[in-house]
Amino acid sequence: MGQSVMKSAIENWIEEAGEKFLKDIGIKRGQKVLDFGCGSGNYTIPAARIVGEQALVYALDE
Repeated sequence: MGQSVMKSAIENWIEEAGEKFLKDIGIKRGQKVLDFGCGSGNYTIPAARIVGEQALVYALDE
């Protein structure tokens, strides 16, 4: 149970840090975003939250 709580806390921190970073570089509601080399999607989900339901986030990886 302790590992699950720790993993959740780490995942939340990564998402929050990712969202802050994306906002800092100018990602805004309504934009189209390409997450090139998305890997596990650490920026993809936060980007989708920022741009909103009427916009698009493309995630591309190998």
